[in-house]
Amino acid sequence: MARKVIVLLIFVALIAFSLIILPFQKTYLQISGDRESCLIPSPDYFSVSFIHSVELSKEIDFYRVCDTSLSLYKTLVKSAGWGLPSTEKNFSIVRYKGDEWFEYRIERRLNVLRIATSPFNRFALEGGSFNISLDKFGGIVEIRVVKKNPLMTMFHRWCDE
Repeated sequence: MARKVIVLLIFVALIAFSLIILPFQKTYLQISGDRESCLIPSPDYFSVSFIHSVELSKEIDFYRVCDTSLSLYKTLVKSAGWGLPSTEKNFSIVRYKGDEWFEYRIERRLNVLRIATSPFNRFALEGGSFNISLDKFGGIVEIRVVKKNPLMTMFHRWCDE
């Protein structure tokens, strides 16, 4: 009889724990490709930089993390030539990390950011305290906002910088 009571108490405790703790979720960025996948604690903002394949100059796209999506809100480019948003009306010249850039205020909402990487383009994700090369994930990389219970993230791989 005492054994049944103990098993019942453990069962009730597990259900109570599940109902209280498991619904609590935090926001993470999930970076995945055909070679690997990992999580990082979601920053409020992050950037993706790369070498533009036509202009051969650096471009930096800035994203805001929304509830379950991403919002592109700014792009910095070194020139306004082929393949770059030179027809966009919302631009100015700004200084960022000591250099002058063309800044475009391009607003785009994305559920998933898909990137076709190449070692030539040197894609990197930067935000908060991390700077992650995206080349190691494979040819196609996806970045998305995910909500997970912090306890469940123990079963996921964390991104290395």
